[in-house]
Amino acid sequence: MKSEPDPKLATQIDAALKGLPDSPAPSSLVHRVRAAIEAKRAAPWWRRSWWEWPLAARVAFAVLTAGFAAILSGGGYVLSEGATTYSKEWTERLVTADLHPSSFDSLWNAGQLLWAQAIQPLFHYAAAATIVLYLICIGLGTACFRFAVKHA
Repeated sequence: MKSEPDPKLATQIDAALKGLPDSPAPSSLVHRVRAAIEAKRAAPWWRRSWWEWPLAARVAFAVLTAGFAAILSGGGYVLSEGATTYSKEWTERLVTADLHPSSFDSLWNAGQLLWAQAIQPLFHYAAAATIVLYLICIGLGTACFRFAVKHA
């Protein structure tokens, strides 16, 4: 038995499909499609895709995201050396300013030590791992969906 497809079969199927008459779409389909398009256009900008946001909103979001990453990472990657030392100075001032009750000093210091020694150095790796795992979920979800649709 031949494992290669018959080239004549493809042309016969193509000719048979082109010979079929056009079937009209149901009349209710046009109204539903137009209503869906209008509903999408009428949605406020923040409920649309990020690429459809106004330029000012996208820039503001990117700046806020970079600032948040700088705060969480201590400025190691996002901010310059001068900003990092300035941030450390303010952190030291807040710690010595006695803004928290003395009974929580040891807990506060333990939390700061845990953040500085364990969480902050690994923050970028955790963020990268989160992005990679997200992309893996998207890929596996797409593969499963295509498999399910193909066999349905």
